Order: sequence, then C-alpha cells, then structure tokens
Amino acid sequence: MPNTIFIVEKCCFCVKLRVGCLIIAYFQLLIEVVTLGLSLYGIVEGSIMLTSTIKAITDMGFIMMTLSGLFLVAIALMLVFTIVLIIGLHKKKDAYIRAYLLCAMIYLIVAATTSFVSFPLLLVSVIDVAYKILSLILHVYFIFVIRSYWNRIIRYNRTLSS
Repeated sequence: MPNTIFIVEKCCFCVKLRVGCLIIAYFQLLIEVVTLGLSLYGIVEGSIMLTSTIKAITDMGFIMMTLSGLFLVAIALMLVFTIVLIIGLHKKKDAYIRAYLLCAMIYLIVAATTSFVSFPLLLVSVIDVAYKILSLILHVYFIFVIRSYWNRIIRYNRTLSS
C-alpha cells in the first residue's frame, strides 16, 4: 500500500487533484523554458565578465558561469521529465509520474544546494533570497500534489487488478 503521509485531496484546497496536477505541470513547463533562457543569459554574462582585467570581476564571472551551467543542466533535465509528467498525467501512467517525482526530488536537492551556495558567493539581494526560498517551497508543494495524484492512481490500479 502506498504511503499516505503528506497526501492532499485537492490542489490548493479547491481544484480536483488531476486538474491541479495538469495546471502545475504546464505552469512548470513554462517556468522551465523561461529559466532555461535566463541560465543561458547567465552563462553569456559570466563569459563577458571573464574578459575583465579586474580579478574580482573575473572570479565572479567564473562563479556565475559555473552556477548558471549547473542550473542549465538541471533545468534541461527537468524540462524533459516535465514533458514525461504531462504525458503521464494525460495517459494516467503511474510509471511516468513516478519517474518525474524521482527527478523532481533530485532537482530540488540540487536547486536548494546551489541556491544556498550562491548566496554568499554572489551579490544577491533580499528579494533574490526570498524568491529562491519561495520557489523551493512551491516546488515542494507541487511534489506533494503530484505525489498525491500518483498514490491515487496506484490505489485505483490495485483495485482494478484485485
């Protein structure tokens, strides 16, 4: 039997779980495409900073390129798995949703680690810190909602096979 800890019955307490998961998946797809572009911009900006003759600026450019590159790889991977999630939600395939959940957990760990590592290394404002923390909290909630729908599909499939 699937674990029932942190299971929600509705998305945002008002939307059916399946509809909420689809909204989350398409919203996440949009955010990932935008973030992919911003990561590319960070790499370009970091490479421009590397051409500076001031050591502090070149060091910051190297850090910016490294962190943007890590985010680029993570976001590209999440983009692929978000598409897998959308297919899994439409076809009600629990294996696809589970694959997304595993990838989302790995992404969450990488995003949290790189975010908190980048705070002291780069000049970030309070707004940037608040944005990153809020996005991590939202990501955790999205995982709970999608996991709840995945558990519902598993229970439904088990009742069919019994």
